[in-house]
Amino acid sequence: ACVFAYIGMLQRIGIQEWVWQELKETAEMNFRFINKTEPSDYVTQLANNMHKYRPEHIVAGGELIFEKDLAASNSFLQHLLPSNCIVSVFNKSFAGRTTERERWYGTEHNKKPFSSEQLHSWNEALRLAKEHSPEDPWATLLHLPLPNVFVPTDFSLKGEVADATASTPASVESYPLLVDCILVNGFESEDEIQEDQAALTPASDLTGTTDAKENGESEGEGDTAGNGDASVPIGRGKHSLTWFKQDDSWKVPKGSVLLTLESVFCSSSPLSVVLTDLLAQLLKEVLSEYSYYADCAGLFYEVQLSKGGMELSFQGYNHKLQLLVTKALQELRNVADKGGESGTNGGGDSAVSQELFLRVKERCLQNYKNYLFWQPYYHCLYGSLVCLEEPRWSNAEKYHALKPSTLSDLLSFANVFLRSVKAELLVHGNFLPDESTGFANSIRSILRFSPLPLSQEPIRRVVRLAAGDYVFRQFSKHTNPKEVNSAVENIYLVCPYATFGVVGNGLDPQCEVIAQVMASSSSAEAVPSSIALEALLELLTHMLSEPAFDQLRTKEQLGYIVFSGIKKVGQLLGVQIIVQSSHTNPTRLDLRVEAFLIQYRTDLADTTAEALQGFVAAVCEKLLEKPKNIDQESSRYWEEIKSGSYLFDRKKQLAAALQATPVAALHEALLLLFDSLVLKSSHRKKFSSQFFGKGANSNNASDEKKPEAVVVRDAADFKRSLQLHSVLAAGEDVFRVLMTKGGRKP
Repeated sequence: ACVFAYIGMLQRIGIQEWVWQELKETAEMNFRFINKTEPSDYVTQLANNMHKYRPEHIVAGGELIFEKDLAASNSFLQHLLPSNCIVSVFNKSFAGRTTERERWYGTEHNKKPFSSEQLHSWNEALRLAKEHSPEDPWATLLHLPLPNVFVPTDFSLKGEVADATASTPASVESYPLLVDCILVNGFESEDEIQEDQAALTPASDLTGTTDAKENGESEGEGDTAGNGDASVPIGRGKHSLTWFKQDDSWKVPKGSVLLTLESVFCSSSPLSVVLTDLLAQLLKEVLSEYSYYADCAGLFYEVQLSKGGMELSFQGYNHKLQLLVTKALQELRNVADKGGESGTNGGGDSAVSQELFLRVKERCLQNYKNYLFWQPYYHCLYGSLVCLEEPRWSNAEKYHALKPSTLSDLLSFANVFLRSVKAELLVHGNFLPDESTGFANSIRSILRFSPLPLSQEPIRRVVRLAAGDYVFRQFSKHTNPKEVNSAVENIYLVCPYATFGVVGNGLDPQCEVIAQVMASSSSAEAVPSSIALEALLELLTHMLSEPAFDQLRTKEQLGYIVFSGIKKVGQLLGVQIIVQSSHTNPTRLDLRVEAFLIQYRTDLADTTAEALQGFVAAVCEKLLEKPKNIDQESSRYWEEIKSGSYLFDRKKQLAAALQATPVAALHEALLLLFDSLVLKSSHRKKFSSQFFGKGANSNNASDEKKPEAVVVRDAADFKRSLQLHSVLAAGEDVFRVLMTKGGRKP
């Protein structure tokens, strides 16, 4: 009835001129600046268009509006009637209750006419709306969308010619620059922080403080003891970091604004994680008021959980992107201010009602519960991370933490969360440097958060495994008793993830030996050990991929899912091999993977210099492959920022390390790495995550032929029994260097 009431309203008022014009302009805009696609996808689209459009419209027929004939459109509108409509309903409950089968694909279905009651209800709704009757129950609820405030009108490109009035030259750098950085050095008072926030000026001093010695004071001097007006100093920490990269490749009026808000309160327990997730989902619901307009105008946003808090991403045409960012931040602030009831920040009257809360909570609960029906290899992937990373909570823990949570819990959490936050921002695209600091100022002024002390920064660390084999088993009887497939994921830990400004990266002695083999023959100047090892790992997993699939999938036919590659566990990297099977026990899958590795050792040793050079060329080509569009480029930079590694030229460095190392040295290093860290040895650290399907449950631990493997029976107990790897993160001196590169005085 609602649908036909809306159609009746449209039949009454007709197609509006401004609506047609807005649709035409947005279509032209999107076609003019369409992103590049895969050639195979594009040619398929053109082939389909050949069946629909005249030759002159094959390319743009599905994208542009060519003719305006409002009379014809209004005439067509009159034919939208209950008597000639088809309603399709899809539901699993129809299984086994169907009477017909579709001729081509055999789809089972039912067909039945509308009831007289349905037709009467829909016709009446159509008539009342069309006549604008005072009896129309939908009259006050339905209306046309308002003119779209997000539609851009300025498509000019910025920075091609330096703006003489700009405070920062409009020069283009190859990678993101740190243009705004506010850190707290441990001596700044609350009053000084508040003054800095009120001023909202780009940080000219890395620490945001004034050195006491410059004022003629020595350490410990200043306010006298017992002074009631003295402010308590705030601990060392981060307030906000702003990265900027001006587009120099795509030359389109588009951009990305990517933001993380992090706090220890978001990851310290399963409850804090689910409340952060719930807050993100509620924010998306509140923003749905704008999502239709933004989507029509080529603007897109996402709000999601990150490892240490919340991540907000905004992408699209840069002209009105600031407007969308501002509205999203205002709504987040309003939710934190008791669901927007106070409306203290000019963000409107949106509130988190009990009804909205319960609806979103139920959806989140269902998402957590759906993990029971994951593919077996997904259980393996997640199980290994739950065992190896701290903190990392299982979906079962999150489900039970969320179930009793209330709206009051959420609002209290949101308020606490935004009190003290580390904000990190990337502005990339058709912007000027001053605009990026403008985004940072908006974030600080709207959200009004204090700096996050270093002691409260969210940190996810990896357990420090002793050399040996470890196995973690999950069983379908605890998740989905009907699941017949089994799976195994074997991880062979190798080296830490390279991080900008971190020397040594905490390499194990064996890793240093392998890196030295490459460094001793490399023609490049002082390739960092972590880069050399990561490059070697890229080469090894590339070489391993095809033989693993051929042996385990094609020849042995162990399962229909076989994959090998690099696994990232926190800040560690390793070789990963996954096999999923409907007929083979995970214990045997593990043994067959081990047998394949022993067999491949011979092939690796016999690899000729010419063949190895071909592998190197293929890996380098893949590493140096350019992104397909501006969004992909933004994602590459953003991954480096989120991980805290800031190695924006990582792929270039990895390729350079491989190209600079002689083939003979690469071969020697590959064999050393494979023998000591992948094959069974006194240095190897292997973690096997296994999922036993329905048919494999009876053949579990008794089939284990390697009794020396450590069996992980409980992830929490396992992590508590081990030490954790040290945190490899960029320090203040690194930010000082990066800030200097960004054109600011440290």
